[in-house]
Amino acid sequence: MKTCQICKEESPFLSKALKICLDCIRTTATKSLVWGFIEKAHSEVRKKYNLPPFPPKTKGGIECNICQNQCRISEGEKVYCGLRKNKSGKLESKISEKIGLLYSYFDPIPTNCCAAWFCPALKEAMGKNNLAIFFYGCSFDCLFCQNYSHKLIDEAPKVSIDELLERAIDPSFIVFVFLEGHLNLNYPLLLIFLKNF
Repeated sequence: MKTCQICKEESPFLSKALKICLDCIRTTATKSLVWGFIEKAHSEVRKKYNLPPFPPKTKGGIECNICQNQCRISEGEKVYCGLRKNKSGKLESKISEKIGLLYSYFDPIPTNCCAAWFCPALKEAMGKNNLAIFFYGCSFDCLFCQNYSHKLIDEAPKVSIDELLERAIDPSFIVFVFLEGHLNLNYPLLLIFLKNF
């Protein structure tokens, strides 16, 4: 049994990250207390991945406008997703139209196919593969994200557009499945990739 940090009631159903019971999370009277625990939990998780706790808004900093967070960063600071930083007064990106932080693999149909249960082409697709592409970097901050690996920016494999295109011409695959991370953060590479099909 664990003890809720707000009401001090014991419960077997407390998350390790929040340490708050569901009743306290749902009760309006404790909302301000709960929010403090939530912000702390998010900050601690992001710190483990060397990411800023909140979208940076440094006055006079360089603006990154690739996503909804509209980060403003000073010298040496990273944007919220971790894919860009301010280096010598310029926005430096770990990704471009030629290099992406991603991994990919072939997955047999219907794995990762959201439409499998109603797709009329499923019968024809059996025995084929989808090309699952996992991008690194995300502009959201879901505390219980099942795909936390997209936050491991510093360990992410660098893949060239040529390597990805080479992979995509395999005759056993018939569909792309883009997973993890945020596609909008990876537009430079993604647009070049898709233009080749």
